[in-house]
Amino acid sequence: MNTVTDNSRSWILPVLLLLFFLMAGIALFRSAPQVKLPEKIEIKAGTEPEEFILGRQELGQSRGPRSAEDKHLKISFIPGKPKNKWEIYNIAKHRRVDVRTDKHPTLFLKRWELQKGDRIFPGDAEIEVLQTDSILELKEGDRILKWEAGKLHFYPQDEIYSEENWSRWKLLKLRVRAFLMENSDRWKNQEIRIFSLGGGLNRPDSWKLTDAPMPESLRVYQYRGKFRIGPGNTDTPVHMEREGQPPRRFSQMPLTLYEKKDSEDSDRRIIIGRTYYDLEIQEHSLQLIPIRNKDVQPWEENSNPDVRFGKIRLQYNKEPVHIGAGKSFFPPVPLKYLIFILSAGLGVIILAYPREKAMQRFRRDSHNFMMLRLAVLLSVLLMIPFTYLLWLIRGECGLRFLMLMTWIAWAWASFVLLHAGHLRGNSGRLWNAALFLAGAGSLVLLQLALGADNTRWAEYARKHAITLSAFAWAMPLSALISIQKSMDLWTAFSASRTWKCASVRFLLCLAGIILLLLQLGFGGEQGIFEMQPAEMGKILLVFTAAFTGMHLSELRRMNSQEFKANPAPLIFAFLLSLLLIGLALITVLVGVQDISPILIMGIFMLSWLWDIAPHPWKDNPNKNYEKSDSGKTLTFRAVRRFVVFLILGIVLTAWGIYKNPHRLTEDFPHKERFKVWAQPQIHPHTGEQVIRAMKYAGQGGWTGSPPAFCGENGPIMNLPMVQNDFIGAFVLYKFGGLAGILLLLVQAVYVLTLFECAGQIRIWRENLRDHERRKAGMVLELTLRGLSWMHITHWIIAWSNALGLLPVMGQPMTWISAANSHMIFFGLPTLVLGMTAGENITSGYSR
Repeated sequence: MNTVTDNSRSWILPVLLLLFFLMAGIALFRSAPQVKLPEKIEIKAGTEPEEFILGRQELGQSRGPRSAEDKHLKISFIPGKPKNKWEIYNIAKHRRVDVRTDKHPTLFLKRWELQKGDRIFPGDAEIEVLQTDSILELKEGDRILKWEAGKLHFYPQDEIYSEENWSRWKLLKLRVRAFLMENSDRWKNQEIRIFSLGGGLNRPDSWKLTDAPMPESLRVYQYRGKFRIGPGNTDTPVHMEREGQPPRRFSQMPLTLYEKKDSEDSDRRIIIGRTYYDLEIQEHSLQLIPIRNKDVQPWEENSNPDVRFGKIRLQYNKEPVHIGAGKSFFPPVPLKYLIFILSAGLGVIILAYPREKAMQRFRRDSHNFMMLRLAVLLSVLLMIPFTYLLWLIRGECGLRFLMLMTWIAWAWASFVLLHAGHLRGNSGRLWNAALFLAGAGSLVLLQLALGADNTRWAEYARKHAITLSAFAWAMPLSALISIQKSMDLWTAFSASRTWKCASVRFLLCLAGIILLLLQLGFGGEQGIFEMQPAEMGKILLVFTAAFTGMHLSELRRMNSQEFKANPAPLIFAFLLSLLLIGLALITVLVGVQDISPILIMGIFMLSWLWDIAPHPWKDNPNKNYEKSDSGKTLTFRAVRRFVVFLILGIVLTAWGIYKNPHRLTEDFPHKERFKVWAQPQIHPHTGEQVIRAMKYAGQGGWTGSPPAFCGENGPIMNLPMVQNDFIGAFVLYKFGGLAGILLLLVQAVYVLTLFECAGQIRIWRENLRDHERRKAGMVLELTLRGLSWMHITHWIIAWSNALGLLPVMGQPMTWISAANSHMIFFGLPTLVLGMTAGENITSGYSR
């Protein structure tokens, strides 16, 4: 087949999109609020002992849920010989101070490292420490508690708790966590809470004290093989006694600060509120230098850059800046000249862009092709390492520079792909939709950073920009690979039975499973190795399902005597790999205590069953099979009817829960989320996120909340996870309903184009005579369909979080949210596969 489309006008839309995002980005920077940032807090001491109190005001922090308290840190200066000494104390009532040194990745103040013989007095109770060597044993009166191998033992025996009503999953997590704390270096370097002491009931993670004032009066932690105790969630008065030391409370636990040259374990930085500070310690001065997550203040003309609180000096920048200002790595160019240069360059490209016949001559000219290859290779070999360097020093790079680099990378990729003829038909539509989504995501995260009250939001925009840049610099390599060669590689990978190709498939699958298990055992909420293997697991599941579907369809198509005689073992053999990958992914995803994995995998599996099953009311193309064994044919055909009835049942059940959430039983999973979804006003505490998200989304109106498209972000920044799970609410609040509708339409074009590519791949493969290529085409078709449904599910979840259409779930909005691992392992590979499929159809490739 040959469906080559005209390429003479395919340059118009990408050029218009690039110009639009260039102007929109410049407008955002031009309208960014001018702010001042704290640069240094300096304490000058004299010759006598002194105490200094640092709080929110002295640290230059804005009042908020993550800021320092009014009195947060006490610093004592103790003169002595041969060196003066500085000590710090956490005097905050409800918040902590994290100290990170060379030997201690995390060391919280307000902690008492337990030793044998210590006595602890929470309220009227008295606790004695009997043992701390790998086993912790505590005594209160005649009652004894022992922590061993992840389990609490209570004595006397008649006080042993009952585990019947305790979650089996939570019990398993306690055992696994205890094992990891003993055998994993990563977990040893983290402070892990193991159980609590206080009121309530004896449970696997708590011990009821006699006449305890409140639940969780104390919390017990394990850190680097040592047991530590700290305050709980109440203001219960607690003091500790150790032989040879005076009685102390948690707020009286000092940490001595050393100069970097005086100690191998010198104090490098502390975290107060959400701001990171480097420490510069001298004999008579102590400096706290904010290096990350700085709170900003509005810039005021003629404001004093130095603010003094006695002997404490808070120093701000002397010139106004915006959040994200940093090194540009470019010589300063006036804005009007920059706009003129870039616009003129695009204009030259538009006017000089060859039409279809000229492009065909260009591609036949070996000299021109060699020049194109040299330009692509130079850009890749130079710019991808440079982008990696930017990743290493991203905290120093200004957002203006990174956004310009991203724009140049996507403009270059578009130009090369256009000249190579790779943006025709479905490939061109898919690239243009991705170009819009990438630009929209960059602008959303840029506005999120520029209009915030803290520099932490700039990090999300930086990571997103660097990821998009690296991909765009690498994308022109596809212009040097012919569609025939790309399909040969895909066929070898997906359908070849040679041991080399099979080994590659097996090793990739094994590596994916190992990463998922590493995440389960050693990872946290932030993933492992600065990535989220669960996102890679999604695309691995799609690939595995595509291979399984291809093999099942081939079994049914071949209609062998062995299959007709005993189909169950053969079917199960191919389903086994899918079950293993699915179970590994479910184990990792369900561990986050969210219902989104169930929804994502459920919709994907239903769509997969629909794709591999024969149509329920159309004739089976294999007539002999239908005549030879109509019972098995009816079984295959019943799959689609089952999918239809299952979807209807789920929809009706969800509607019934929404109308009457009180019918949910106690054993229903995540019942609280469904109750909040159905009646958020009745649950104002747990439903606060839903209520606030819908409120802010409605305040945006059609054109955005003033000042729209620029200026400060306003109260929407108080919404938790606004950069990720609730990015849809931010889009509607800041840019308005019209922008939200436009974004939704482009998302629809994106997935519909993927479905169109999959549908044309189906037609293409059915006309092939080559057995291996036909199988490879089916794998590609099922992969595209699976990725399309996963995109749909992610976007439904993200929009539903903002509009309250579904219970709140934690999943990013692909291309828009600050989700680097999601983009690297899911969003960008989907674009590459979709464009490969689109080019295959457009080029009319068949053999």
